[in-house]
Amino acid sequence: TIGVSGRVSKSFGWAKTLIGLGASHNITDYSMLVSGIVNDARMNTTAVSFDYSLRPARFLSIEGKSNVNIYKQKNLTAPELSSAPTTDWEHFLKLYVFPAKGWMLSVKNELFHTNDKSIGINHFLDLAIGYKAKRWEFSVTANNLIGTSEFERRTLGNTIESYSITRLRPREVLAKWSMDL
Repeated sequence: TIGVSGRVSKSFGWAKTLIGLGASHNITDYSMLVSGIVNDARMNTTAVSFDYSLRPARFLSIEGKSNVNIYKQKNLTAPELSSAPTTDWEHFLKLYVFPAKGWMLSVKNELFHTNDKSIGINHFLDLAIGYKAKRWEFSVTANNLIGTSEFERRTLGNTIESYSITRLRPREVLAKWSMDL
């Protein structure tokens, strides 16, 4: 495996803004068995990310990130068996609101989409409200309030049909109380 990665970021005085851009590329060579014959193969993985955070007002904080990952598998022995590239996108947006001293409301969004038609689009939305006093803290969180909790995938091949259900994130409500001793 050979890889290279880098990241640059810049902060600005306005709204305590920070933006960043990152990228990486990895090449992995390996062998795989195809119809009883050992084939040489290569996986190229390219990733690019953009992230930001800002606090435009005392009561509001915003964070976001977008990633794209591109996977390309190539069979070096039998190029006709190589797969088409897969491109996965992930987007995150988090909003934090501080309406009064000790209180915090957060909204967290996540969106995943890909060019793999068997997966589709997946979205998650989490909400939380919390209060923090000097020696204790209480919060209620609703995870995956709106969004996908599972996806089904059916793959048809020349010799096999596979069907799977993947549980992504449960819908749940959590209450937490903690205190300093």
